[in-house]
Amino acid sequence: MSKPFRLNANFKPAGDQPAAIEGLIRGLESGLAHQTLLGVTGSGKTFTMANVIARLGRVAGRLVGRDDLETVGHRGRPLRGKRAV
Repeated sequence: MSKPFRLNANFKPAGDQPAAIEGLIRGLESGLAHQTLLGVTGSGKTFTMANVIARLGRVAGRLVGRDDLETVGHRGRPLRGKRAV
């Protein structure tokens, strides 16, 4: 069995992050299948999601950045040929 996710950070959520964390957790607990976390580059979206995962203690998929997503196509298959980024 895998170890539970523990967040090891030298700082705490700040600005809009605490409200976003609470909102995402409420959504998940109420059964929402899809939610969107918006923010500019460097705003702390990954840190926000790490806090959600740590608080819920649930298994989660991997977190990837925009650069990683640009190379992935439909259903996670790499883009090839004319569609490649």
